[in-house]
Amino acid sequence: MHWYTEGIERAFKLDERDAADEPAALTTPSNTPLMYALLDIFFLIFHSSLVVFTLVGWIWKETRRAHLLVLSLTMCSWFGLGIWYGFGYCPCTDWHWQVKTKLGETNLPMSYVKYYADRLTGLDWNAFVLDLVVAVFGLAAFGVSIWLNFRAWRRA
Repeated sequence: MHWYTEGIERAFKLDERDAADEPAALTTPSNTPLMYALLDIFFLIFHSSLVVFTLVGWIWKETRRAHLLVLSLTMCSWFGLGIWYGFGYCPCTDWHWQVKTKLGETNLPMSYVKYYADRLTGLDWNAFVLDLVVAVFGLAAFGVSIWLNFRAWRRA
């Protein structure tokens, strides 16, 4: 079984269990397991794309302003919301984990990167090391983005 289809297969198993235990659960669209499986796929694509964009969005002149905005929001989340929710807090991860919990996944790590690094490699990566790598690359991309946007602003 492929790792990306497990959520859908779990959703249909959950669908069968709900039908036997609680028939009314299938009548509410916001409660359907299929919706959670589709949301899981959406978050996988959206969040992974967002991570890639935060790392390389500064490369193209056309995306530099959007990149600076996205990274500014990311830094506000990591360090601002992080005061209350923990350093590196990401609402996308929070929402994605809520969906995965509805699909029956347990023991989810705090880090989106750790979760997928573990899943894709089959290894148990050290959470602190991965968080450090994410922070270093994120801050480096943020610094490059600020510098390039400031340079473009000065030249305009």
